[in-house]
Amino acid sequence: RVKTIFLAMRHTIDDMTADPGLTLSYAEGVLSATADSGFSFTSYLWKIDGSAIPGGTSATCVLDTGSLETGYHNVTLVVKDTKGKYYSGTLELRVKK
Repeated sequence: RVKTIFLAMRHTIDDMTADPGLTLSYAEGVLSATADSGFSFTSYLWKIDGSAIPGGTSATCVLDTGSLETGYHNVTLVVKDTKGKYYSGTLELRVKK
């Protein structure tokens, strides 16, 4: 069964005065996060459809797309910066047969 992944990005921030420029990407089974220079994160939590992804506690995370059903899935990353502020970004994955 062949699957094709389509991505759409959106993000939210809890401090509207500081946007870290959080960007999420996916390539060859690996999710990754980057931010503008000057932002440093102390914790990461990757989730898919609301559930934590095992091992998803760093700037990169392996995602087993073989187990995903056809349809839309939300992959969310919640990060905390060195000042204790939280930010999140979400990728919408569309899996097609």
